Amino acid sequence: MMPLCPHEPRRSTRLCDAALWGSAALIVLFAHVSSAAWLLSQMPVEVASDGPPPAIMIELAAEPEAINTEMTEVSTETEDAQEVAELIPPEPPVEELVSEPLPPEPEPVQETTQTVPEPEPLPEPVVEQPQPTEKLVEKAEIPLPPPPPEPVKPEVKKQPEPPKPKKVVVKQEKPKDVVKPQPAQPSKASVAAAAEVAKSERNASARSSSGSATSSVSPARWQSKVQAHLARRKGQLAKSRDKGTQGTVLVRFSIDTGGNVLSVSLSRSSGYPSLDQDVLAMVRAASPVPAPPPDVNRTLTVPFEFTTR
Repeated sequence: MMPLCPHEPRRSTRLCDAALWGSAALIVLFAHVSSAAWLLSQMPVEVASDGPPPAIMIELAAEPEAINTEMTEVSTETEDAQEVAELIPPEPPVEELVSEPLPPEPEPVQETTQTVPEPEPLPEPVVEQPQPTEKLVEKAEIPLPPPPPEPVKPEVKKQPEPPKPKKVVVKQEKPKDVVKPQPAQPSKASVAAAAEVAKSERNASARSSSGSATSSVSPARWQSKVQAHLARRKGQLAKSRDKGTQGTVLVRFSIDTGGNVLSVSLSRSSGYPSLDQDVLAMVRAASPVPAPPPDVNRTLTVPFEFTTR
């Protein structure tokens, strides 16, 4: 198809494009309207009747008809182009520029390439293969050394068993019962006299040992020994008492030269009568205490304190 505005200047290209798009829109609109009219004409019209049902109709598609769209498009485009050309005023002619003749182009220089002859391939060196010798060297058979002889096991001669010693049974004669003579029983008077002598000897030795021991002990050390002796009894008493019982009991007691407790009294109560009586009984049961040294006051006052842990 030829363009509608072949000789128009560049300024009128926009108008030509608008005309072309407008004509194309009209053609499309016409095609849609014609197709809608054709579809409406082909729709069947139902006629209400009381007769038998109509027969089934089979509609076949109509053969397509060729539509000369090119002619209509060309005619509309030419009409629009003529209208646009009438509206645009003619432009003044443009003076043509005379172009000066260009100098002749230099002839291209032909490049001369020298052909270098390829070197002839060198012949491959012939490697002389050694010819196999006709005589083959026979493999020398190396004789293997003979196996070592098996060691001869020396025969161990069984030594004769020594004769078992015979058991000699010696019969022991049973000793005869010897009747021992019964010693003469001592009289009761002699037994009582011997007991009194032994008792007197023990008392004498105890007195001598206590005297020698107490003579070398200071009064302060003796009192600490007495308190330690009573403290051991106090620990046994504290285990048997209730945990809620607490207080301090002050006890006064006197002893003799042998450490025997002579009298016990309560100097200060703890507030619990049962605890006071238990402490007094404990001091009486602790007799005898360590013997006092000579020339020392044998009356002591010892405090006993009980606390709740």
